[in-house]
Amino acid sequence: MMNPELNISKSAVYPPLKAAGFFRALNKGLPLGRKYHRFISLVNPTHGLFTIPFGKFEAVHPASWGSETAAILFLGENLTPEFRLLPPVLKELKSGHLIDLGANVGLYVLLFRANSSLPIIAYEPQPFLCSLVQANVDHNQLRNVEVRHLACGATRGEIAFRTGINGGVVAGETDTTTTDTHGSLDQQADETRHTRPVIRVPVTTLDEDLQGVPVAFMKIDCEGFEEQILSGGMKLIEKQRPHLLVEVHPQEMGKHGSSPARVLAMLKPYYDLEFWDFSLQRHYPRLVRSALKHRRPKGHQYATETEMLQACAAEPQPAQIYFLCRPRR
Repeated sequence: MMNPELNISKSAVYPPLKAAGFFRALNKGLPLGRKYHRFISLVNPTHGLFTIPFGKFEAVHPASWGSETAAILFLGENLTPEFRLLPPVLKELKSGHLIDLGANVGLYVLLFRANSSLPIIAYEPQPFLCSLVQANVDHNQLRNVEVRHLACGATRGEIAFRTGINGGVVAGETDTTTTDTHGSLDQQADETRHTRPVIRVPVTTLDEDLQGVPVAFMKIDCEGFEEQILSGGMKLIEKQRPHLLVEVHPQEMGKHGSSPARVLAMLKPYYDLEFWDFSLQRHYPRLVRSALKHRRPKGHQYATETEMLQACAAEPQPAQIYFLCRPRR
């Protein structure tokens, strides 16, 4: 099977990141984190794809994304600190699918598989990032993983999407959006990181696309589009009550006419919720934030929904609040 966007075969071989152990040891002594990326690039290629050690697996990653390469190398699984909430949940699940909405380059897929053998369905609307998810699945020989090149929303159709390492749906975009260039791997990596063109992507709903699919868990990370995705999956939620981890983006939701309070109101009838914040360093002076960004962030659980909503409205606003949703028995 060939990848239609980048012509990557399932048997493609990627070189490993050179001197990974050396740079990790160096960072332990002098924790500069991403700032080492220029030195890493001196002994590694700056084009194509290579692999970076990532927990039990290897992450296939664009060589030209230097600072992101350093972050994966030094932070590893702590690059997604919220994931530490999930191993106890995943161990409880004996059947059903794990759904990754907003799979990005596929790190969550690797984390899912490291903690569960249940089948996985990953959604990623950006063609380039979707290709990377598939490359990670193929390179690590992950079984029972399906990658779908789709966005999810309240209705089926097409939608304007600004590409990027953390891309997202564009609110109110006109029909003058650009189309995907289908350039070389390095061209698409550069566009995704720097130019960030707006493209049109196909949209489905969870209720339609997962009809008949048993769902045990869903992770939703879609840059402010959370309410629309949940709206398109309420029948699934009402019927199956899968566990959820919803990454709510207070700074982005208003662009789509949404808010953390609206998402909370949708989920409360079906779930017991925990609210977690892994970005408390935003309250510290800039120099302190710079020093702490190379360390594993501590998570803070809000005691009540009122406290969480107050934090979402206060300045500086959190970039993300995580709703961990356990079905009511």
